[in-house]
Amino acid sequence: MMFSTIVLAGGQSTRMGQDKASLSFLGQPLWQRQQALAQRLGSDDIHISHPQFGQPDRVPGFGPLSGLDTLLPQCRHAQILVLAVDMPHLQPASLRLLLQYAPGTSVCFSDSVLPCILWNNAELRDRIRAQLHLQGQRSVHRLLHSVHAAFIPCPFPDQLINTNTPEQWQQALATAHLPEAI
Repeated sequence: MMFSTIVLAGGQSTRMGQDKASLSFLGQPLWQRQQALAQRLGSDDIHISHPQFGQPDRVPGFGPLSGLDTLLPQCRHAQILVLAVDMPHLQPASLRLLLQYAPGTSVCFSDSVLPCILWNNAELRDRIRAQLHLQGQRSVHRLLHSVHAAFIPCPFPDQLINTNTPEQWQQALATAHLPEAI
């Protein structure tokens, strides 16, 4: 099945102190790494939420839902793989589990709401727009619960490491030798 990909990279990176999308991991900027990962999985429609490397959020400063709100209407396919730019250890094996889950079902891992699969339809886009206007309710976690997403175990929890701070980034770099799970 064909799918679109959205790479969420439009955050302010305030805890990191620099643009996370530009950080180099194994010789490649994170935004390009996630784009290449989506291509390896067979995505032929990749969108990046970023003011320089993709498209800026229509409503900046409202978190990942703003990126989804901006990019979902541009996606060609119903099935959407959503990746966070700051998860450098993601590999195809774990993402294939999400992509192959029950067709038509939104899904993420129990340990992390990103990456996830969303189904691009009017109901999802309406829910996102409604949540954007509710203070304290702009989380991907809340969105996934509102669309009754499945939360499944991840057999590769080390791939779900998120890098929001310089310390987390240094830890990710120190473990960059982790073998790929194909």
